[in-house]
Amino acid sequence: MSQQQLMHLIDETMKYTNASQEDESQQSSANYTPRSSYADDGSYQSELMRISKEKDELETQNRQLIDKHSELLTKYDKIEEEKQDLQARLKDMDRAVENANKTGMADVIMKTEIEHLKRDLERSEDVRQEQERKLDEQSSQIKDLLRRNEESAKHEEQVVKLKDQLDEYRHTAEKLQKAENVIEKYKKKLEETADLKRQVKMLEERNHALIEHTQKLEDEYGSLIAFKSLMESYKDQVAELQTQNNELIREKNRVDYELTQATKKLDLMEDERIRDSDRIQLLEDHLQEAQFGMGTTIADKPATKSNNTADSDDMDLDDFNLNDSLEDTLKETNVTELKLANRRLERQVKQLQEEQAAGRSQKAVVLQHLLDDANRLKTQFEKSYIEVSQERDILQSDMARIREGIPDALVDQSSLTLSLRLHTVELEKEIKALRETVAKLEKRIEEGRFNDPEATGDMRNKCQEIEQKFKHLEEQNKKQLEDINKLLIEKDILQGRTIEQNDELREQQRLNGEMKASLAAYAAQNDDPIRQQNAHMQQQTIQLQEQLHEIQLKLKKAKEFIKQQDKMLKEAKLDGSTGNFDEAVASLKSEIALRDEETEKLKKQIHEIRLQSRREQQLIISAWYDISRRANKEILNAKSFPNSWLGQQRLSLDNQLKRR
Repeated sequence: MSQQQLMHLIDETMKYTNASQEDESQQSSANYTPRSSYADDGSYQSELMRISKEKDELETQNRQLIDKHSELLTKYDKIEEEKQDLQARLKDMDRAVENANKTGMADVIMKTEIEHLKRDLERSEDVRQEQERKLDEQSSQIKDLLRRNEESAKHEEQVVKLKDQLDEYRHTAEKLQKAENVIEKYKKKLEETADLKRQVKMLEERNHALIEHTQKLEDEYGSLIAFKSLMESYKDQVAELQTQNNELIREKNRVDYELTQATKKLDLMEDERIRDSDRIQLLEDHLQEAQFGMGTTIADKPATKSNNTADSDDMDLDDFNLNDSLEDTLKETNVTELKLANRRLERQVKQLQEEQAAGRSQKAVVLQHLLDDANRLKTQFEKSYIEVSQERDILQSDMARIREGIPDALVDQSSLTLSLRLHTVELEKEIKALRETVAKLEKRIEEGRFNDPEATGDMRNKCQEIEQKFKHLEEQNKKQLEDINKLLIEKDILQGRTIEQNDELREQQRLNGEMKASLAAYAAQNDDPIRQQNAHMQQQTIQLQEQLHEIQLKLKKAKEFIKQQDKMLKEAKLDGSTGNFDEAVASLKSEIALRDEETEKLKKQIHEIRLQSRREQQLIISAWYDISRRANKEILNAKSFPNSWLGQQRLSLDNQLKRR
């Protein structure tokens, strides 16, 4: 691409020089009188000098183009070297990832990344030194060109005096007009650069304000996370109390059911006892009448054949006839008593079996209901646990992304650590108080004091209030997370804009350099006022470059200062952590969790890379298969190979076009 641009520039310069030569020849032929034609030797000499000057200018332009070509080639070589370095770096990263997967240590990746960053810093330092050297060389070249410009101006004064005044005025007027247009363009470009610098400053200030705002939001988010953990502990305690309450309610229902069954059974037994006592009394009366030999006959009692009573069989057996003689009755009394006792016992056995079957079925129904309630509560708890775990994973991912977007210097602040420690102490006190309350409640439940409806109502009201507060805090947390995500997106957009504006500034600097070179070349053909204006423009550009260099130095100093402050904060954090063993253990656990998350992320990335490589391999295989299929079709459908040279050339050209 660079060679094509170079050839395009060479064509444009050749066209411009040819057009200028044609215009000057036409003007000289139109304006010159026959008296100032090629008759005199002085005119020949002036024409030869002009042609020699144009030749020198073309040679200088050719040299400049050759230099540009060499510079572009060097840039291309540098880009190729950077490409090779990046490929080597990717290979090192792949090896480091494989070693980390084998050994289970991710520190190797970080060390390789640090080494690559050091190499990049050294390379950028070399580039900066080379740019400073080039700047010094260009300043010396500008001085040399100015000196040559002054010398050539002296020679031009001698040459211009020999020319005709009319041609001189016309040429100078045209040159002045062109110079004014060029100067206006330069002024516009300088104004645009000043506007861009102001915009960059405004964006930097806005970025700083946004960083401070994100830090405040991060502090609030940390406090909310701590409060959320407290709410989760409250919620767990409330859930435990609810489960205990449900168990007590189930036990109460079971006892009530057993009590009702026992009362029913007792009523049935009491009815049977009364019925048996009546039957015994009746039989005793019959026996006494039979023993005393009473001649009265006992009429048969009609048997009630209703479906609701269970005494139909007994009445059929009890309504016996005593019309026979006394001897028969006395003989049959023992037999009848035994039959009655047998039937009574069989009836009792049937009733007991029916009662046991009914009781078992009712108990099975109750147990089935209890089992259904337990399963329903289990599914509810599982759903709530899954939702809470998903929210926790989302919050952890958001926190990791926010920590990656915010620098360590803003996170590790001494005031923040002190506030967090105080907050942890307060949370520990609250946890102790809550544990004491939980122990008291457990004692009350064990002693059976929790059956008070007022206490249960108060506890339920408190639980509802806590749940409402928890929901409100979750909504606030979600809103703040959305605000943080929006701020991070705005931060990324602003960083992209700053990068684009820096690229535009670099492009403007390059254009200024090209304008300086064109001004230096143009100053050789202009008069004293134009040279003064060009010199003024050059001074302005030099001042702008110096200002840019100062800004870059300030930026480097600020970065070094930030690094020093970061080191100091980390050292202070390490010194503070040595004094408290619990905090050190907690920090180590958090670091282990972060390392685990990083390893999981790396595993996911490796898995995605493998999937992508497999997809690429499949695409390559399908492409090769398609190419081979097309080639086979072409071979099958190909005509006879041409024997002539033109036919062969046409065939090869057609194949090349098809491949493209």
